[in-house]
Amino acid sequence: MHLLKKLLKSVDCTQKWIKTRAIFQRLRRKAGLHVTICYEYLCDTFLVHFGTIVVMKQSPNFLLDVLNQSTDMIFVLRLCDDRLEYMNETAQKELGYSFEALRTLGVMSIRQPMNPNKESFLRHLDELKREGALIDYAVLRRKDGSSFAVEARVKHVVSEGEDYNIAIVHDISVRLEQEHKLFEVNQQLESLVVERTAELEAQMRLLENYKEALDESNIVSKSDLSGRIIEVNEKFVQVSGYSREELLYRPHNVVRHPDTPREVFEELWRTILDKKVWKGIVKNRSKSGGSYWVDMIIKPLLDKSGEIEAFIAVRHDITETIEQREAIQRSAYVDALTGLPNRTRLQLDLRALQAPSVALLNVDGFSKLNDFYGHLFGDRIIMALAQRMREQLSGALTLYHLHADEFLVLNRYLHKERFVEMIQQLITMLNATLLPVETTLLRIEVSGSLSFEPVNELLSSVDIALKQVKKRQDRLLVYTPELSISSDFERNMLWSEKLKRAIDEGRIVAYYQPIVDNATMQISKYEALVRLIDEEGAVFTPYHFLSVAKRSKQYRSITKAMIRSAFATVALMQESISINLSIDDVLDPVLQNYLEEMLGSYGVGPKVILELLESEGIENFEAVAVFIAKMKGYGCCVAIDDFGTGYSNFGYLMRLQADFIKIDGSMIRRLEHDANARIIVETIVGFAKRMGIQTVAEFVENEAIFQTVQEIGIDFSQGYYFAPPAAIPLRQTAT
Repeated sequence: MHLLKKLLKSVDCTQKWIKTRAIFQRLRRKAGLHVTICYEYLCDTFLVHFGTIVVMKQSPNFLLDVLNQSTDMIFVLRLCDDRLEYMNETAQKELGYSFEALRTLGVMSIRQPMNPNKESFLRHLDELKREGALIDYAVLRRKDGSSFAVEARVKHVVSEGEDYNIAIVHDISVRLEQEHKLFEVNQQLESLVVERTAELEAQMRLLENYKEALDESNIVSKSDLSGRIIEVNEKFVQVSGYSREELLYRPHNVVRHPDTPREVFEELWRTILDKKVWKGIVKNRSKSGGSYWVDMIIKPLLDKSGEIEAFIAVRHDITETIEQREAIQRSAYVDALTGLPNRTRLQLDLRALQAPSVALLNVDGFSKLNDFYGHLFGDRIIMALAQRMREQLSGALTLYHLHADEFLVLNRYLHKERFVEMIQQLITMLNATLLPVETTLLRIEVSGSLSFEPVNELLSSVDIALKQVKKRQDRLLVYTPELSISSDFERNMLWSEKLKRAIDEGRIVAYYQPIVDNATMQISKYEALVRLIDEEGAVFTPYHFLSVAKRSKQYRSITKAMIRSAFATVALMQESISINLSIDDVLDPVLQNYLEEMLGSYGVGPKVILELLESEGIENFEAVAVFIAKMKGYGCCVAIDDFGTGYSNFGYLMRLQADFIKIDGSMIRRLEHDANARIIVETIVGFAKRMGIQTVAEFVENEAIFQTVQEIGIDFSQGYYFAPPAAIPLRQTAT
């Protein structure tokens, strides 16, 4: 205690203590009370700082009380021999040693330097003598063996010629733990920043690649609020035909095509000025005056305040797609041979009229002309006849080419008597004149029928009347109900009986026509075609009995007979064979079960191709898709028959997952002399190749057609050029 008082007395001699001591003395004199100072040993000079002054009862040992109650550990060591001269109660409690015990052991026994450069306590004391004051970090070991990190604020004090070390020691374990956690967090943050930076750089590279791809395949422009072009990519320049300088700062209507309605652009501007994205298909015009179609998206670009600062437009050139769609639409509604509207177009037109009437015209003995002159010459007869009739008909009458030698005239509004009169005059004129066909003048005979029945009975009634014309060898008849009763009943009864006997006696058989691989010239597969053999051995095609079979509910039996016959042939000869199925067949649960039963019995699924008749519209695509998936589970393939007419479209193919397309024979037969037919076929083949679908050309009747088919790139051919349908599949190389 005497030494501590001496040390404190020495401390009092400093300037900072003199002022403080004088304050204490004045307080004592004035108040007659003793002053206790709660302090922290943190003075700039002595590491001692006096804080708040608290008035309390006088005590001679108040300074020792303050030191013992300090939250910090306080040590006083004599530097000459490292002897511990003082240790407050806080230090004794924290370390577990009494003053006497630690004095005996020495501070060096419980202290380890935290800084590895300070290898010993002696070096620490030497540094203190040199510096006079320092802050040191060390680890102290308690009596129980545990240790903790401390921060020591140390002052070198000289009293009566002796050197002392006064140290205020603070436990910094919690602080170090927090600093360590902070360090780990910082490390994690740094690692995260590095990772995010790498991701951002990768995204930037990806965006650059996207931009390059966008510029390469799309037409991109940027415009100001008034629609003036302020930026274009190279693709815009190429497609539009304008230079960049010609485009910049000009309005976008520089490429606007007059065919595009003004309403489209009015709606476009309303949308983008409302800060919404506009999407649509627009026809544009190039500098040369040509046109091109684009699928366009326009997006407003907003600034930080959410206001529009510019617009960006991205266009994809879909000209080829539009042209293909138009070609397919033409093929769906226009007859490829004559250029006249076809039966599909007629059906649509009839629905739009309230009380139409029709005339059906047919060339007498046309099959004989075909046999005598050949099919190509027969096509030219039909083309010349179509041109002659088109020249004679007025605007109220529309001419359609339905099939082969059949034409139909639609009367939209002429009075009944006038319509009959005009058809009579037309037939008389055609029969009285020679028709120029190539270098030949040919006389033909035409007969016809008319019907004024309701729309839903119009076509069937005019067909009945024409049959009666042929039967009676007349020139023209107007349909009456009596004609329907006499003709249909007689014919239906005859064929219904024929069919029943043929089914019962097993005379519904399959004939097989080979399908040739165009690359190898080998027979690849066969199509099974239904035939009826009558009691005398005559062979009849389905043209004669199929419609009667449907009306007399014998159609299912015919389909079963075909499946059974074809599967037996596949099993016997191990040849791939295709079978025709109508949409009614596909949706018939009884036939589905029978087909699955036969597939299971014969095990010939991978050798079977199911041809769906494309000429029949599909309304329940979901049910058809389920059927196809089930059949493919047996290994069967799917083909779309007669593709290119009727209901055909590319979406149809994708939804049905077809393996083969059989291109309609009416277009194949015209390939060598009809440019439009070739364009349509090439479009179909190109689409099929991109979709991985193989193509088959039907009605390949001569070498010229076959060579054209090969040039276009069709995979397979079928027709009389190779072989007619036969009762037994041919096993030979195509010639």
